[in-house]
Amino acid sequence: MSRTTADCLAELLSLLPPGSALPRVADSNTGRFLKPIGAEMALIEADWERLLEQISPANATDLLPDYERVLGPDPCKRDTALLSVAGRQVLADLRWTANGDPTPAEFVALAAALGIAVTVETFTPPSCGDAECGADECAPAAEAYGWIIHAAATAIHEAECGATECGEELGRIDVPDIECTLRQWVPLHTYVAFYYDL
Repeated sequence: MSRTTADCLAELLSLLPPGSALPRVADSNTGRFLKPIGAEMALIEADWERLLEQISPANATDLLPDYERVLGPDPCKRDTALLSVAGRQVLADLRWTANGDPTPAEFVALAAALGIAVTVETFTPPSCGDAECGADECAPAAEAYGWIIHAAATAIHEAECGATECGEELGRIDVPDIECTLRQWVPLHTYVAFYYDL
């Protein structure tokens, strides 16, 4: 815990050599001379204590630009200048503390931190002795390394008769911007597919 100006001044006065030339009293000329130094010491200690809380990018405010500089440009090409401080903190924390082998629950939590609800589907290929005849589907072994991430589409745009012109899209869906971020977390030996529920 950081010290007050009075505590720092008391320490400075205690370090003075003994004698009447430099009295160890806060109200003396020597004490008044040392008081601004004690105030600066207290301010520095308070700053150190405040920066200790920012050791994680999730809590960083003063250190957030440093985290972003060290991490480099966003690989998903997002303009972080348009994000709020809380959004920049979430993004920096995700990039700084990326887990090398995440579980489906961690994917759900990661998407929730970005403000998007998802579900994750994984596959386990049947193995000898565990699979039941007629009950378990025989899937290729490669599917054991797949993830399917389900998210809701944010908007659906359908073509309207009489309003759509030749060459225009017949329809499209707007999807949440999560693919790039989640792909960075997928273990290298796996693949991921995104399904957007309408």
